[in-house]
Formats: sequence, C-alpha cells, structure tokens
Amino acid sequence: MKATGLELKQFYQDWPPGEDFYIDGSGFEDENGNWILEPDEVYEVGDLGVLGWQGRGGPKDEPGDERLYRLETWFEKWKVGHIDTMLYVTLPDNEVEAFRILCTERGWKVS
Repeated sequence: MKATGLELKQFYQDWPPGEDFYIDGSGFEDENGNWILEPDEVYEVGDLGVLGWQGRGGPKDEPGDERLYRLETWFEKWKVGHIDTMLYVTLPDNEVEAFRILCTERGWKVS
C-alpha cells in the first residue's frame, strides 16, 4: 500500500490505536525525532516499520506479551475513517449555524 508523506504524518501523529502501541523500525523520524518524509512524495507503507503492541489494553490483554502487526493494516483502518480533505471556510456570523446544520445533515465533521 502506498501513501504520501503528508498522509503518513497525519497517521503517525493522529491515530495511535492505544497507549501500548508503538511503531518499530520507524522510517518516519530520524534519531533526533525530526520528521524525514517529504509531504508530496509517495512511500510504500510496509517499508516504514511495523506496529508493535506490548502490555495491557491490547489485542489479547496479556501483560508483557509483545506482538508485531503489519503497519499497512493499521494505516488502512485509519484511512477508512479519515477525512480526505479539510477546508477552511469564512462565513458571515449569521450563516454559521445554517452551515453547521447542513454539514451535520450530510454527515460531515465540523469543529
């Protein structure tokens, strides 16, 4: 599975499946924690590492048990529920509520 650097950054920052998960062998950051993927470049997700789980609150709830999962599987789950496009909209104050109602009716997320 392929993804842009921007998509991968959003996944990496916004979607930890639980506090006991981590990305092992990460190709996302350098040794100092600096982001290294270019936003517009396309990457093979599986080449960037695996998703690891250790501790409680995970798949089998067995403390001290560590498992590794394909990063592509979790990225795909994240992407299914992810907003593809984010818009910044400027509206007159008296139109904001009508816009919120319209968005809600269509199932769009508004913040």
